[in-house]
Amino acid sequence: MTIITTQLNIDIQDGPDISIPTIKIEVESYDKIDINIKSIEKKNFTIETVGSSNEAVSFLLITSSLYTPNDAEDQKKLTFLIGEEAQNPDESKYINLSYPQLYIGKDAIAELFGDVKKITFDNQLAKKGDETTTAQISVLIGRDKEGKKS
Repeated sequence: MTIITTQLNIDIQDGPDISIPTIKIEVESYDKIDINIKSIEKKNFTIETVGSSNEAVSFLLITSSLYTPNDAEDQKKLTFLIGEEAQNPDESKYINLSYPQLYIGKDAIAELFGDVKKITFDNQLAKKGDETTTAQISVLIGRDKEGKKS
């Protein structure tokens, strides 16, 4: 058993401050995966999220050194796809990585993404001159046993 501790503070300019007290999330196992993906060099870069056969993803955090604005052209975004097969992905299901992504709770994650076995990234950020644009991505995955409530 491992404990992931989170804390969230939200500060709205000229508005309220909301602070969520520290939450301790118990997980059976976790992985931290760090990858560098160069722009347009490798489309559909996939990482495996599978632990043992009786574990399901209950905590998922995706951060990057680069983010793309929501109004960027589709072919110039850093995107990700959770749970789909990378061989024939449905392009409409890719999510723009415009901010860090945090998902907590096995049931919520399963409802949003199904069985999370893979995360596929696609870096189509525009090149700067002759240089490629590299996104340094970190993924933290926590897993629980299938029968455990989260």
